[in-house]
Amino acid sequence: MRLGNGFGSHNCRFEEFKLVKQTSTIVTVTGEIAVDNLGQTLAHEHLWCDISVQSRRQDNVLHDASLMVDELKYFRKVGGSAIVEVTPEDLGRNGRKLKEISEVSGVQIVSGIAFTMKASIPHGYGKRRWSRLRTTLCFTLKRELKMFALA
Repeated sequence: MRLGNGFGSHNCRFEEFKLVKQTSTIVTVTGEIAVDNLGQTLAHEHLWCDISVQSRRQDNVLHDASLMVDELKYFRKVGGSAIVEVTPEDLGRNGRKLKEISEVSGVQIVSGIAFTMKASIPHGYGKRRWSRLRTTLCFTLKRELKMFALA
């Protein structure tokens, strides 16, 4: 997916991300891969997050990249090849760490961008501010595509 010259502009629109034609690739944190290379995939995982923000339990934090790499290497050893990482922005999603974990473990990571619930959406994004939220998510996507060298 190429984004052109709109990176960082104030004219960020989701239409930029619509595919012109159906493709046979998936965008991961390390680049595009062929759908046929996705393999055995776990579809709802958290690899880097801080759920203690909502649970108020200090043991609900996953911030150990080497532990995640070890776990994913085992997953790979038993036939796994991809993870869909669904940690939302407000629970500490970190694209750089996900890329690092993917590169070292050899497991493909597909990552989404979202907020967990209305209460966790940053202040100022009320009912009439959904366009601001959309723009925030759009800029995050553009920034990370650029960081992952996909833009």
